[in-house]
Amino acid sequence: MLVFGRQIIFSNLLVMLLLFLMINSVSAQNIVRDEKYEWEKIIPLVTKKSEIEKLYGKSIFDFENGVSFVYQTKFGKLGIRYKGKNDLTNNLCKWKIEPDTVISYRVSLSENILVSKFKYDSNLFEKEFGHEGDFSYGNNEIGLTFFGYFSDTKEEWISTIYYYPTLADEKSKCKK
Repeated sequence: MLVFGRQIIFSNLLVMLLLFLMINSVSAQNIVRDEKYEWEKIIPLVTKKSEIEKLYGKSIFDFENGVSFVYQTKFGKLGIRYKGKNDLTNNLCKWKIEPDTVISYRVSLSENILVSKFKYDSNLFEKEFGHEGDFSYGNNEIGLTFFGYFSDTKEEWISTIYYYPTLADEKSKCKK
């Protein structure tokens, strides 16, 4: 009976340990809280320029020989870099995607967001401090870096968010 009781206790502990590991694994992968920001409809290496223009209209500015464009939106300025017909020679990666597909984009917010209210868990990002009281949080695994500043009350405010291909995308869709 004693051996059988230990097996039950061991089995229960094992099940609890597995559940604990699964929950922690899921929460680590779920860097994101539930809601989506409007601009997150844009997915690097997937979204096409025609889809962007349906959402935000024509760009207000373009540069780099027609591969980078700026759009005015209700949430701020949206800077998007597309794959051009020919890859630029200074790129480290020749993306295996169709021309006019979003490579990366930057959201310059018209209303800044508190880091504590941002939908991502900032503990899962690498943090760097700048010279002028600014900072960045980056996570290359998910392809996201956000930049901001400290207020007079030491609160962290996000002013710019940058989305780019993930590390997995680089491995699968990048020809160096």
